[in-house]
Amino acid sequence: LAPERAASWAVRGNLRRIQGDLAGALADIDRALSLEPEHVLARGWRGVVRAAQGLEVAREDLDRALTENPDFALALW
Repeated sequence: LAPERAASWAVRGNLRRIQGDLAGALADIDRALSLEPEHVLARGWRGVVRAAQGLEVAREDLDRALTENPDFALALW
């Protein structure tokens, strides 16, 4: 893990999401976004994690990811 790179945290967060560790995923993805607030993948993955947690704020992340990258299919989830 390269702690200064947002992509490292985002990818690890997504792997944690896939493994079912939603709290760990959210922590890693939040760290990625603190390093690079415009990281589209991190924003989209955070939306998916928040949706899995039943959080209404998920829509904000997914809409923003789709606005920043209209081809970002994950945001349509």
